[in-house]
Amino acid sequence: MAEAEGFLSEAERVRGPELAMFMVEPGAQLYIKSVYFELFGFIVQSLGLSAEVYVIGGSPRAG
Repeated sequence: MAEAEGFLSEAERVRGPELAMFMVEPGAQLYIKSVYFELFGFIVQSLGLSAEVYVIGGSPRAG
């Protein structure tokens, strides 16, 4: 989880919103995967953050 938190804390320091979002997505993916692994003992292979949120949250994103 330390790597994920590092991505997220660095994204807070970046001035440009595009670069900040570029750094937030991998940080969020790492964080979600590490929490999922701690809870269930395995990692779901997926194509992106929205798929991981769907697996964990149980409801698809609207839109």
